[in-house]
Amino acid sequence: MSVAARVPKFCCPLRRPRWPFAVAIAIALVLMTDGAASARGVPPAGHESLNLPKGSLRVSVALEVGLDGPPPVGSPISLAPDLYLGITDRLTLGLTHSGGALGMTDSGWGFCLTGRTGGCDLVVSGTGYDGWYTFYRSRRFELAARSRLFVARFFRRFKLRTTLGLLGVLRAGPVALRFDPHLSMGLVNREEGNADTLNVPIHLTVALGRFVGIFLRTGLTGPLRSFADQYAIPLGVGVVAHPTARWRVGAQFVLRQILGPLNTYRKRDLLLYADYRFASLF
Repeated sequence: MSVAARVPKFCCPLRRPRWPFAVAIAIALVLMTDGAASARGVPPAGHESLNLPKGSLRVSVALEVGLDGPPPVGSPISLAPDLYLGITDRLTLGLTHSGGALGMTDSGWGFCLTGRTGGCDLVVSGTGYDGWYTFYRSRRFELAARSRLFVARFFRRFKLRTTLGLLGVLRAGPVALRFDPHLSMGLVNREEGNADTLNVPIHLTVALGRFVGIFLRTGLTGPLRSFADQYAIPLGVGVVAHPTARWRVGAQFVLRQILGPLNTYRKRDLLLYADYRFASLF
């Protein structure tokens, strides 16, 4: 028997694909690029200013997954991009699609991926404009006037809506309270369900160090005409993190109608998001 025949086949190193190493190197370079800025330029998670710096662009993508029971769950599933631009240090404007940008907790906004059999009533919804101007700012408290114009439904039973309200943040030590009370009004087809509603989203975030925070999401929402009979109080828990100075990622699980006259635990959603902030464009 030859020497080569006696050598076990597993003795020789296997050829491994090189692309995972390239991806790892690319991620490491991004982290190194932003790492130094993270230590100095990022406030504790959840304590960020209401506005982007002048000229900064933030690109955000949300994955919204419906978990309404009974199984099978995972419908609808939608992907919703948002773009925000700092016009000045006090004025921020955005082109939005996500439920989060509208102060909503449910899924199906943006581009629905699972079709009608998977819970998608619409192919796309929530497209609109968002903007707010901060008229009061101190180290602990900021308050802005906010307005939105968006399409809740395209084509059949077209629903164009606008909102008027406030946006604020109150900081105290590691705790930050964000609130977004607004009145949402239907502009067309009001008799077909495009009614006026009151929505008061509230986020309470506790920073765990500088880069990670946990938060509680609640509030109050319902139609104005029959508010006492149909209001709902959601309850959500989540986590937000700043891996680098420009990246932010988060996840939230929410029971969107856990309290109120029509309370149920079956209406629930999982919301995942990531956003990246580009440096000053002008």
